[in-house]
Amino acid sequence: MDRRYAVFTVVVLAFVLTVVPHPVDAQTSVTSCGQSFRGAGVLAGDLDCSGFTGHAVTIERGKLDLQGFTISGSTGYGVSCPSNCKIVGPGTITGSRLQGVRAARGVKLFNVTITNSGNSGVDASNNKGTSKALLKGCTITGNANFGVEADKSVGATASTISGNGTGGVAAGPNRGCNAGHVALKDSTVTGNGTDGSCGVAFSCADVQVCRKKPKLIGTSTCDHSCKTSAVPCDVWGVCALD
Repeated sequence: MDRRYAVFTVVVLAFVLTVVPHPVDAQTSVTSCGQSFRGAGVLAGDLDCSGFTGHAVTIERGKLDLQGFTISGSTGYGVSCPSNCKIVGPGTITGSRLQGVRAARGVKLFNVTITNSGNSGVDASNNKGTSKALLKGCTITGNANFGVEADKSVGATASTISGNGTGGVAAGPNRGCNAGHVALKDSTVTGNGTDGSCGVAFSCADVQVCRKKPKLIGTSTCDHSCKTSAVPCDVWGVCALD
């Protein structure tokens, strides 16, 4: 091979490797109330949706990175997930008139705080009863109904779920006793059931599930458990005050 041609080839290859960027996943910058996206989304700043009619953010299918920011207000859900979705913190979802997060199939939350929702903090449910909620490093507090509820199962690791109106964690609340499983690892689920109707119109508990005995792993603690919403309810005998 001609030496000048070889040198030219090396130079060209070096140039190509230098200027051609590595492919990266496209990300949607979430900047406005009512925005919907598919794939990866990034919250660009605090999103105040007070008075906004509808859901603050909709994840069609994918992941939202809160990047330390807050989604607040809206007359609907703070985050709506018509399919599976993932929400990654740190970050906060607060003050939604309905659920803080509403997922039709399943939701995973990591290092997210959800507060002061007019209904449940997290609600994963569908007509088939197959929805699941998985949390890690989350704080769910001050919501009017349950902190977290799902048709099939709720799993929480290193999370705090407290001060919610109807209860802390519920699996299968709308499925009678045909579904539901709860597993808590190194989590605190206490001080829930603050609604004035608790113990009168229905039972309230930190952990409510009727199909399988809740699993408390590691340092997990709870105050009260219930198998149903009947008053009085049968308890599982796994929480400190059962």
